[in-house]
Amino acid sequence: MEKELGFVTEISGKMREHNFVFSYRGKISQETIKALLNLTEKKLSTEVAEIAVKKKVFNVMVECLQNISKHNTKNKHANESIFMIGSYEGKYVVYSGNVIENEKVQALKNKLQAINVMSKEEISELHKRLLVEGSLNEGIGASLGIVDIAKKSGNKLDFSFVEENDKTYFALKTFINNN
Repeated sequence: MEKELGFVTEISGKMREHNFVFSYRGKISQETIKALLNLTEKKLSTEVAEIAVKKKVFNVMVECLQNISKHNTKNKHANESIFMIGSYEGKYVVYSGNVIENEKVQALKNKLQAINVMSKEEISELHKRLLVEGSLNEGIGASLGIVDIAKKSGNKLDFSFVEENDKTYFALKTFINNN
């Protein structure tokens, strides 16, 4: 029995190593988002980070959770979504992951790669343009949420896609500087 529970120690070690504030796995609905936002607000209020940094973490968190919720509405793998916040080398890290349809992978990958080669000024301009035009399919076709995450974090977006049979798992890691 003891050997079978070794994964608990392993998970605990990984959580300690990455200094997770918290993690959640399961379906992400609007009710879940509200609960996670409340939990994060309480947890971050005990941290020593500046208010501006906490606001960025909160904004990135909201966008990640809304993206997962939006894309999981008709997804039979919605319960495989994951969301975590940690800190690493003086930065907050927001991790999110969810299953997406295989046919949407290349378009999303293209959007993320296009955003990652943009300067901060170009990202700000695209963000403004998407807000003003009200169109989420202009230019590179980037969704406002992903552009907002890049803008708020001020860092490149780290992402991966893992294909398994009829589904692809999309993971996103966003760093937010703690200064």
